Amino acid sequence: MSMDRTSLCLGGFIALAALVACQGAPGTAPWSPPPGQSQAFNDGYVQGCLTGFTDAGRDGTVIEQLKDEKRYAADAEYRAGFEQAHTACYEEEKQRPRVIGGGNGNQG
Repeated sequence: MSMDRTSLCLGGFIALAALVACQGAPGTAPWSPPPGQSQAFNDGYVQGCLTGFTDAGRDGTVIEQLKDEKRYAADAEYRAGFEQAHTACYEEEKQRPRVIGGGNGNQG
């Protein structure tokens, strides 16, 4: 993994962790993996969610190909986590789009 891609992945993970920390109990938001899953599932879940947000057009989450294609093809747990999260986070963004920046701070 190149330094730029590593930084991008780390930045995306930090942003996702911050979202999860602000949202309450695990499993209550689409970006939070369900409790009790394997590490492979959770890895796929984090990457699938970020990819789902990007594919849905969420501001601030432009991620270059985050899916680990080799792992996706070989690891059913990773693949299941990726697919579940991609769907959940894509749908979340389409139903409740989040816009970052661009406002003047005034509401209404």
